[in-house]
This record gives sequence, structure tokens and C-alpha cells, in this order.
Amino acid sequence: MKIYPAILFTAVALARCNPALSANGGDIGVSEAESVLAVNSCMGNIWPGYKIEKPILIYFEDLRRLALISPLNPPEGFFLCSSRGKFPVYCKDGEFSDIRSNFSISYKLNGADVTFYRLASILNVDAGKDLLFHENFHEFQWGKFRSPTAYFTPYSPEPADEAFYRLENKALLSALLSQGRERLERISDFITIREYRRRTINSKNLARENFKERVEGSAEYVGRMAVVLPCVKNRGNSRVFPFIARDSLFLGETFSNGENFYFSGLLQMAILDALRTPWKSRLEAGETIYGIFKEYFPGTGPKLSVLKKKYGYAAVLARATEAGENSARKRSGAEGKAFDGPAVIVTVPAAARGAAGPQSHGEFRVLADGRTFYLSARLEVSEKGGLYLFSENLPMIMGRSKKPVKAGRSEIFPNRYEISAGELSELHLKLNGRTSPLPEKEMTFNAIELQGKGFTLNSTLPGRAWRSGNKLSIEFDNQESK
Repeated sequence: MKIYPAILFTAVALARCNPALSANGGDIGVSEAESVLAVNSCMGNIWPGYKIEKPILIYFEDLRRLALISPLNPPEGFFLCSSRGKFPVYCKDGEFSDIRSNFSISYKLNGADVTFYRLASILNVDAGKDLLFHENFHEFQWGKFRSPTAYFTPYSPEPADEAFYRLENKALLSALLSQGRERLERISDFITIREYRRRTINSKNLARENFKERVEGSAEYVGRMAVVLPCVKNRGNSRVFPFIARDSLFLGETFSNGENFYFSGLLQMAILDALRTPWKSRLEAGETIYGIFKEYFPGTGPKLSVLKKKYGYAAVLARATEAGENSARKRSGAEGKAFDGPAVIVTVPAAARGAAGPQSHGEFRVLADGRTFYLSARLEVSEKGGLYLFSENLPMIMGRSKKPVKAGRSEIFPNRYEISAGELSELHLKLNGRTSPLPEKEMTFNAIELQGKGFTLNSTLPGRAWRSGNKLSIEFDNQESK
């Protein structure tokens, strides 16, 4: 608890240095766009060779302004609002309703592939930068990292395992905030706890853990570092650590339920930075961050029974158990019942282009069978593809395809979407521009419009639709996208 004042003071002090927060009127969006452009030009200081190569499109929702950082000619309606950077910034004023997702690695704007993100408030720009550089780093990984980035479905660990994950992270965070001998002791604590836990898990979950720390941990590292003065080559740890610690206090709880490795990977990397070790090139070559980390800190700490008491295992286990029980009740309660009733099932084959499925940055939970449950979700496909799926405050489950969907230079995995529709009789359907009853037999279409309370689907892609009991199924062919 003693670290909070220092963290908040540092955060406020650095916020005052942010040009986006000191600008006035319409210039505030331009200042933030220029800040993003400056950060991107310095990302090589964070990770050698990394830089977002696509034009970047930002929508400032509270300002009702778009900013396009682009070396290309702007689409119609954009005007030059800054030319001080290497690439110009183009702006467009007014509410922008064409893009409904909060983030997309690949979005087609005037036929060009851009990366897009929405800022709800100009007073909270760091979250946008973090997300932008985190997600685009995954594209960099696919071309740079020397091992397959296999997809691992989410899973829910037992409360006892979850408790050990959190104990590891408490030890790591304590090590980050310590110095000298105390830091070494805390690191030894972490290794002892982790070594015990890793002896109890199967090879599949061990591989998943290594993958998550290596791929998601490094992306989290890059995203967090992107908001901590990346243009300063020799960043002092006094500047970096408070930001990581502040966010880690939140991340430790948010990325629980089997996703702790965003957090643990980030902290191990930050600690290795303090040693000026060449861990990045080794990670790219296929090593795991924990293998590298343990090489520099080979010692082990006291007995496990001592460490469990030291880091409050009983209290952590109680919280993890309560969280697991609450999650189980929800799955067997409202969430399960939502999909016992009428639903719309939308399937998008892997031939779709420019798709950006629901991102796991909003309100979502992982169901027991590995599917992801959302209360708000969107699917976007390129302008030419003509597919837009939207569900707001309705239960929605995203299924994963076996093969990734190609989206520009990126790959994503959404394939099947199941949306609780309330009553099918409340849906309004148009096929090929004509109002249509819900088809009892399979019907083909070249265009479809579907409206319901909190639910919209519009598409100019060919496909099939049919009703079976209380389910309406829509499956797209996407032949023209192949």
C-alpha cells in the first residue's frame, strides 16, 4: 500500500508533460496524433526493428475528430492538420459512425490497409497507445520470432493453481519494487514457488504457459513501454518501474483465470532490463523468458510453507476459490439460460478479408468449454467485403475457427458467433433488399440485413440462411474474397 502515493505522483507528473493534455480546443487531437507518431518513430529503442508500418487512424470520440497518420493521400473529407512530423497528419471533424470497433489491426480505409483505434477520452490516452503497440507487435512477432505462435484456447485453472499464479506475481512485483539483496530474495521466492507449481502441471499447460509469457508477455511489455518516454534511449528505471507497478496492481487481478502470464512475462522482462541483458534476441530465437530469467537468477528461496505464509496464500486461495465459485454460478445461471433460448448463429469462413473479431479488451468472460462470452462485441470486414456484425449489451459467444482468418498482414481466429436474440419474432430480416420472413428452409442471398433489439447484421457477401427451431443460422460463403 505504501507504493501508491509515489506511483500516483509519478503518473501525474508525467501526465503534465504530455503535449496532448496541455493542448487546447481542436489542437488536442492533433497533439496526440503527433505524440503517437513520435512514439512510433522511437519504438526501435523498446524493441529493435519494431515499428508500425501501416497508417494509423485514431477516432477521438469525445472530440468528434478523426486523425490519420499517413504517408498516403488522405480519403475525401480529410484535411491536412499537421505536417511537422515525418508523415503528415490528416483530420476529419464530426461524429464517425462507419467504424464501430474499438480497435482493429487491419481496417480498409479508402482501399488502404490501416490500423485503427478509438479513444473514448483524450484524458486517458495511455491506454490507447498501450493497446495500439501491443496488438501491432503481434504482427511483428509473426515475422520475427523463430517458433510457431500456436493458438492455445483459454482455460480455467483450479483455485489452488490460480492462487500459486498470484503468489508468483506478488513475489515478482515485490522484486520489481525492491533493490539489492531484497530484490534477489524476492526473485528467489518467485522461482521457488514457480518450480513447485510447474512440477504439478501437464506438458500441454506448460507449453501454453511458455507461449503466453513469450508472446503475450512481450507484447504487454512493448505496450507498457510505449507510454513511458520511448524516445529517451537510456530510460532510468525510476521512470519505468512506477508505471509498470501501477498497471500491474490492476493486471494482477484482471489477467487472472489462466491469463496471469501477460503479467508475469512483463515483470520478468522489466527486471532483466535492469541488468542490461540481451534477452530480446534470445526470445526471438525461440527461448522462453522464464528460461532466460532463471539463468540469471538461479537461486531458490525458503521452503514453500514459509513462502505461502509470507505472501498470504490462505487469503489468496480464498479469493480465488470465491471467484471460481461465482464464475461457475454465472455459467450455470444467466449465461447458460441465455443460450437455451432463441439465438442467431453467424459463421464467417476463413476466406473473409479484413475481419477484426471481438477483441478481448472489453467486458468478457471465458466459459468452461473455452469459448469466450461477451456482453458487447463487433465483427468488421473490409469495405469491399461488406460485412458488419454488432451486438450491444446482449450475451454473445465467440467460437474459434481451426484456421485463422487472413486480415491484411495479420491473422485472427474468430469464426462462429452466437448471439442471444431474445425472441426471434422481434427480428427484422431483409434478403437481397426485400423484407423476408425468417426462412424455414435454406435460402441463399447476395445481401442481408438483420435488425433486432441490440443486434445488427449487414452484409453484401453471399451466403445462406435458415431457421431450425429457435435458432436462426447465417453462414457466409465469401467466394468473392478468396
